Amino acid sequence: MKTKTPNYGFKTFNELLKHLVMPEGFTMSTEKHPGTYDKRQVVLEITLKNPSFHNAEIRMECQLEKHNSSTWKKKKRISTSLGKWVELCGHTSYEYDENTYSFDAYGVSDSFYHGMDNEQSLNDKIAKQLERIKESVEYHTTALTIPQINRSISPERYTEAKKELAAGKSFSSTTAGFGVWYTINKRPLKYGKRAGEELEEFFGISPLYIQSQEMD
Repeated sequence: MKTKTPNYGFKTFNELLKHLVMPEGFTMSTEKHPGTYDKRQVVLEITLKNPSFHNAEIRMECQLEKHNSSTWKKKKRISTSLGKWVELCGHTSYEYDENTYSFDAYGVSDSFYHGMDNEQSLNDKIAKQLERIKESVEYHTTALTIPQINRSISPERYTEAKKELAAGKSFSSTTAGFGVWYTINKRPLKYGKRAGEELEEFFGISPLYIQSQEMD
């Protein structure tokens, strides 16, 4: 028997707030401000914080339009038009070893979204973000820092990278979003230069060459 997919969308901001289950140890605040690029928009924000859990912060933004002045003056409240669902863009950040990390892919995508698919509860998506933080912190506890480019690498990937470089293959490191793409090889690179001594010692190969490229 086919069952109907639960509808996890919300038609009003207040309906969304009533549905939200606060994760243990978190506090919630809400804020309203004009849109950054379009003053007809109103941005509603929900921020969940827990200083005791890696100073975690989950900030969810919802942009709604006033659409026309007569409707705005009459209703005196924010609402979506044409029965559209309230859509959220989520931004998750946390701290580890005095550094701040985010699951946003800079210039590409936010940490998560809600309202576009309605296939999963917002509370489940928030729980998933907390799981991601735990997994990331576990990664950082054993990760190594690559000299010169200041990128992290797992011990397993580090072992593989040394073998690849020794075999004459390139090792590349990039970010999830816009940023710098680094390529390292023991052979000279067309737009590269000789790597620093620390980087060569790190991989146990000399000489090494490094090339960088802005990805945007």
